[in-house]
Amino acid sequence: MPAPAPKRKRGKGESSVTKEATKLALEEMETEEPRPKKLQLTGTEIVSPMFIMTPEIAKRADEHAQKLIAEKKKKDAQYIAQREEKLKSLRLDSCDEFFVQKLAEVREIAGTVEQEAVKEA
Repeated sequence: MPAPAPKRKRGKGESSVTKEATKLALEEMETEEPRPKKLQLTGTEIVSPMFIMTPEIAKRADEHAQKLIAEKKKKDAQYIAQREEKLKSLRLDSCDEFFVQKLAEVREIAGTVEQEAVKEA
């Protein structure tokens, strides 16, 4: 059985191939046209040759946006009301007190577990 071929070691310095590749890449970047920047939609009006914004369409779009915002606010208020009802049904008028009590219980349990671990060791 012939001996395996020795593995090629990686060079620490730059090879001529990488130098040539970087030179080519730099030349290509210089000759390319600059890429257009992304549009910023802060107060700018977008002009499209296929669509003309009329005052009527703008009014309908505004009305639709206001309707969506109102629906979102209504859903948020409904969620908050349901959450408060659940807390009241659990007799938790102030959820901060509930979380403080739970934290105290968790600390107590952690302390007992720690003591048991010390006893076992």
